[in-house]
Amino acid sequence: MEPKASQLSSTVAAVAVAVTVAAAMMGSSDAHEFYVGGRDGWVENPSESFDQWAGRNRFQVNDSLVFRYEMEDSVLVVTEADYRACNTSNPLWKLHGGHSVFRLTRSGPFFFISGAAGRCERGQKLVVVVLSVRGPRRGAAAPPPLAPAPPPLGFAPYGAPPPSMLQPPTAPPAFTAAGGPAEGEPPSPVSGCSAGATLSMAAVAMFGGVAAFLL
Repeated sequence: MEPKASQLSSTVAAVAVAVTVAAAMMGSSDAHEFYVGGRDGWVENPSESFDQWAGRNRFQVNDSLVFRYEMEDSVLVVTEADYRACNTSNPLWKLHGGHSVFRLTRSGPFFFISGAAGRCERGQKLVVVVLSVRGPRRGAAAPPPLAPAPPPLGFAPYGAPPPSMLQPPTAPPAFTAAGGPAEGEPPSPVSGCSAGATLSMAAVAMFGGVAAFLL
């Protein structure tokens, strides 16, 4: 029993790893990069305020922020209290080098301020709020309505007359063949029976065709 239990544990572990990798790949495939400040980048006086820039974007988990800034500047990730006070002495993370990428690994707010003296007080700071649930970027189209099911075979559609009310079409007039009885002369009993049988067979065949068409 122990080898089977060990094999089962290994299989479960392998499946868990595969699911984790697949989830990571799905999350990263839908991730987006946002260039902070647009064309201006992480500067002191951008043409569009950082609050306006953040307000027109939608941030989700695994998205990334790209900071482009001067070499003497930096980006500090801080708490909300330090963000409000523009406190640069106790950052959670410090990004420097002129070009930095910060990945949004959780939902909730992130607070950024400039590491250069006096720039945070002059408005070089940013708040980004990450959505808690990753959903579609655009509304999904509703599926088309299902077509009504056809009526079961053997039942006539609503409003159709019953088969007993259907009358076969009138038989075409018979033409007198050469050598037949003259006009006005009554036919013999044999020829009259044959004609009646022929008309009956034609009526049955045509009635059957109409009934099959309706079914």
